[in-house]
Amino acid sequence: MLRQHLGNAKLVSISQLGSERIVEVVFSSRKQQVKLIIELFSKGNIVLVDEKGVILAAAEHQIWKDRTVRPGFAYVPPPATADFAAMGVEQFSKVILSSEKDSAVKALAVDLGLSGAYAEELLSAAAVDKLKKPASLTQPELQRLFSSLRNLIAKKPQPLGVLDGSNSVVEAFPFPVAAATAAKTKPFFSFNEAVEALSLRQLESSFSASRESPSLRRIKELEIAIGQQESMVAEMAKAVAENTRLAEFIYEHYQEVKGVLDDYNALRKTFTPEQLREYFKPNKLVKSIDEKTGTITLEID
Repeated sequence: MLRQHLGNAKLVSISQLGSERIVEVVFSSRKQQVKLIIELFSKGNIVLVDEKGVILAAAEHQIWKDRTVRPGFAYVPPPATADFAAMGVEQFSKVILSSEKDSAVKALAVDLGLSGAYAEELLSAAAVDKLKKPASLTQPELQRLFSSLRNLIAKKPQPLGVLDGSNSVVEAFPFPVAAATAAKTKPFFSFNEAVEALSLRQLESSFSASRESPSLRRIKELEIAIGQQESMVAEMAKAVAENTRLAEFIYEHYQEVKGVLDDYNALRKTFTPEQLREYFKPNKLVKSIDEKTGTITLEID
């Protein structure tokens, strides 16, 4: 799909959507202008959108509460968080104080869109308890947090990678952060190099997994299939038990149910829906009658 739409196209621009973790890459060709939208949040996604904003293709088809990411649908970005890079102290304070999150660190990470590591960095620099309720933050604390945010944005790059026991990069940061102080780190010339080292490790892990022997892969596939079948058997057994109990329950109250059905079948030929409802109104068993579907709802203790 990318080859079809981007072949011989010209790269026009690359931009970030506000302070969101969304990158828009715009291409122009003789046919039309298209956007490649890279979403770097949640599980991530790559979406190809035409010049009218309609999705042409998506790496992952997703359905969210407030948007659908599938071909044929208009591309709608997620609800925007506050643009922390452009806001003043008053808007910053308003966003944090109105947060419904249960802690300051979550309010900064989610409502402000900073993510966990940078939220903790702000709180550490401002000497504010990360578990404090957002609404209980004082004006001096909010002012310190805002100053720390401005300092964070203005920081000069000092890229580093966080290493595991085998000296492989497991996290990358553009500068030292509180979350990495206790870990073993490695400096990099650029943040791109740090991210590349992280990506390389992930690729190596994927490649190692892909080199499993055919027999081992087959065993894993069979284990997954067996697990799915066992789950289906358990669901079927549960359904059988529920349906058996329902059948027994109906049999126990056969005369009551039969009486309602006999009356209904006899009267429906001559009674209007309103007359039927009025007739069954004194009957405490009958909760509702839907003439369109022919459904009678009974409630039996």
